[in-house]
Amino acid sequence: MKDQLAELAERLDMCRKRWNERTLEYVLESAQILGQAKAIAKRDFGVWLRTHARMDSSTAENHLRVARLVQRFPELIPKIASLNVSKAYVLAALDYDSAKRVLSGEVRFTRPLNDLNDVQFKTEIREKFPPPPKRRTRVHAYRSVMSTLHRAETELHRAGRFARRMTPAQRRKVFDKIAAISRLSTMWADVVYRATKS
Repeated sequence: MKDQLAELAERLDMCRKRWNERTLEYVLESAQILGQAKAIAKRDFGVWLRTHARMDSSTAENHLRVARLVQRFPELIPKIASLNVSKAYVLAALDYDSAKRVLSGEVRFTRPLNDLNDVQFKTEIREKFPPPPKRRTRVHAYRSVMSTLHRAETELHRAGRFARRMTPAQRRKVFDKIAAISRLSTMWADVVYRATKS
């Protein structure tokens, strides 16, 4: 029985490696198509992605990053091809020097790369290469607050259907939070009023 299981594990590993190699081929071909489309569509590339390619912009960016990594280090293609696509995306998001250090084995992990699951790999990458703090601008702040307010408004509408089924304590907590936001809106009303007067 142990011999059979060992053989099955080996066959499964070979299957996974073939899958990873084919996935990399697909990602590279996809990146080539995306690069051509980006050059043609220019500013309308995002619209083209959504309407014609039906691809999420983050997936497209991941494919393009992996392609740039492969182009930069063609000698590491076999190593990149041995990883699953999720790990390849994480590596491609690093700067070239860091990615090369990981792929060449210079950076040590708790286990071999292929033995780490995606969550463990991402966690260890973040520990070894913490991202730089994000620079916030007024555009970032605006987008963030508008997105949060939109989600809050949507969820309040949805929750309204269940308000009577909530416990009195739950209803009170929701009300207190809405009241706190209402007090903040008064502060914003003052800011808007002063800005229009000046």
